[in-house]
Amino acid sequence: MYRTLVFDSTWGNECVFSEQGDPMAPGARPLAEAIASGISSRGVAVGPVEQHSYHGWGFQVWFQRCGFFVILNPVKECYLTISLQRRLLLWLTGRRPGFAFRAFGSLVESVLRTLDGVSGVRWDAA
Repeated sequence: MYRTLVFDSTWGNECVFSEQGDPMAPGARPLAEAIASGISSRGVAVGPVEQHSYHGWGFQVWFQRCGFFVILNPVKECYLTISLQRRLLLWLTGRRPGFAFRAFGSLVESVLRTLDGVSGVRWDAA
């Protein structure tokens, strides 16, 4: 189970390249850290921001006894994908992951809407 928020950002998005021109790190790490910090400031357990392949930044979140992974892909528009981990296991143990997923999505959307330099926040229709 996953959903993606799409938004525009004025935060820097400069990728880091090696001397040979190969991509080493994506841009927008400060934006990913600001999102993680905004979530954490609301009393939610958030892991460190780490590079996710060559195209984004990701971090683990624990919210309402469910684990989520959040990935920021900063391209022309920014894509923030929220995925619920171990959905079947949560369902089998009697938890209600759908409720936690919707609540966490609302929390992340509200964090994005409070960040300076972020605009046009919307859920991807796909």
